[in-house]
Amino acid sequence: MRNTIQFLEDRAAWLLVLGLLLLSGNLFAQQGGLLLYEVGTPNIGNANAGQGAVSHDASTVYFNPAAMTEVENQGWLIGIQAMIPRFNYHSETSSSSDDNAGGFTPALGVYWMKHINTQWSVGATLNFPMGSALDYGTDWDGKYYLTEATLVVVNIAPAVAYKLNDQWSFGFGLNLYLGMLSEKMMIPRVISGSQDADAEMDGTSFNVGFQLGVHYRMNEKTTLGLTYRYKSDIDFSGDADVNNFNRGGITQTSVPFSTEMVIPHGINLSLSQYMGDFELLFDVGYTNWKSFDYQPIILQEEYSVEMNRDWQDTYRIGIGTNYFINDQWTARAGVSYDTSPVEDQYRTPDLPLCEIWRFGVGGTKKLGEKMNLSLSYNFMYGPDNKIDQTSPIRGDLVGEYDPTNVHTIAISLGF
Repeated sequence: MRNTIQFLEDRAAWLLVLGLLLLSGNLFAQQGGLLLYEVGTPNIGNANAGQGAVSHDASTVYFNPAAMTEVENQGWLIGIQAMIPRFNYHSETSSSSDDNAGGFTPALGVYWMKHINTQWSVGATLNFPMGSALDYGTDWDGKYYLTEATLVVVNIAPAVAYKLNDQWSFGFGLNLYLGMLSEKMMIPRVISGSQDADAEMDGTSFNVGFQLGVHYRMNEKTTLGLTYRYKSDIDFSGDADVNNFNRGGITQTSVPFSTEMVIPHGINLSLSQYMGDFELLFDVGYTNWKSFDYQPIILQEEYSVEMNRDWQDTYRIGIGTNYFINDQWTARAGVSYDTSPVEDQYRTPDLPLCEIWRFGVGGTKKLGEKMNLSLSYNFMYGPDNKIDQTSPIRGDLVGEYDPTNVHTIAISLGF
């Protein structure tokens, strides 16, 4: 590696490649622990507790396709939501800080299902299970690591379910992932010439995955749901463009790149228990984020590196309730906890990942025989978390983030 860097330093045009490797090194760190539960559905108000066992609306096709066989009001659920994050960074090495790097992130969820007969049901999903927007600006300590980042992953998922008997149902969903990214940073003048350059990387991907579901009705009041998501490699390719790169008379250069991240294996066990006018909800989950231990990056099909990620598996627990006030109104509440996928020494500014608590409330109003309107709110909270990145070229990024706050508001209509 040292010989490669020396080779690049001797050739002005390839100093650009070194700068872009620095940019690529942070791609998709925000994906750890950010497989979003918030996808425009009413159970945002439950902090998604019991998500694989409930069968109240068409969003079941996404959370557990097997439970489609239990849904009474087949048809559509359309939801819109807004996520408003706050990430405040405080440097330990300078007086600079950023008031709020978080960016407003809207999203849409569309769900449809239909019973073919007493045994078979089909459905489909269109939602955004991954997404983020960050804007640190160009004056903060980490401008050579990251200034802006936008990520969108769209999931289109047809599904089918089979009801074996009054107790057991099985489901299968095919996930078609379309990803889009844009990430910006500054390149220091030691690489770019007499002044800092700015770089932007844009790429797209299309990959396929699947999920399996089992739904078990123990009795009239108790149901269990088990879901498994298969690991999918998400391969991105695109162009990395640099402006104000003036070494050797070069003012703008575009370099093709490719990289890979993962949507990891995951498993979730859910419980729904009716007790009078209350439905108690519970779930536990596991996600194999350790599979994202490194990230390969290829530039110009000539230079390949593996960026160390060293992430760890995450675990989840959630508890919630639905209170059926009367035939017209349902109230929701819930809380859940997810462990952190990254330790302090590996945390990056793409997203200050940490353990996350979710607190949800919401309600549903029945508007007609087959029409419901739901309003849901979810608050995500993470404690103070440190960042400690060092680089002889990009500089040191040593500081602390204030507690993470993310507000999610969703409105959904079922019909």
